[in-house]
Amino acid sequence: MAQLLSAFKGDDDGDDDADMEMLQAVLMRAFKSKQAKQKQRQAALVKEVHEAVAARLVALEEAMNSELSELAAAGQAQLAALSRVLGDKMGAMAELKAAFEGQLNAAWQDYGEAYGQLAAVQQEVRSQAERKRSSFKRKLAALQQEAGQLLASTEAKVARMKGGGGGMPPAMAAMLQALGA
Repeated sequence: MAQLLSAFKGDDDGDDDADMEMLQAVLMRAFKSKQAKQKQRQAALVKEVHEAVAARLVALEEAMNSELSELAAAGQAQLAALSRVLGDKMGAMAELKAAFEGQLNAAWQDYGEAYGQLAAVQQEVRSQAERKRSSFKRKLAALQQEAGQLLASTEAKVARMKGGGGGMPPAMAAMLQALGA
């Protein structure tokens, strides 16, 4: 380019227009070449940035997938552990329920036996009461019979006493009659 300019300065023939066109053409080529190189550098820079972003995106996705896998594995381990704990708790509750049902059945059976004893005791008490009533009736009948005999014997004594001198007072006679009736 320096030669072109020195040639341009040293030449005075009047062909300025042609030289000017030639200079413009050379400058235009230089400008276009510079623009093309600049576009190439820009494209290379954009490509480099794009590749760097793409690489970071791949690394980020890999890290995210790795972390998600670890998280899922940890979650599954925790769920499995909790599932075992819940299974153990459910088993313990089933054992408690079975024990409770066994104790409840035993208590119910004891209650039934006690209730059966209650019925037997009630029957025995009724029987004893009936026997006592019958015994009291017999004793009362015996007492009435004895009282009747005593009355009869007393009346006989009284009658003998009447014949011998003094009569029985009327109140005593009425009382003796009331006992005899």
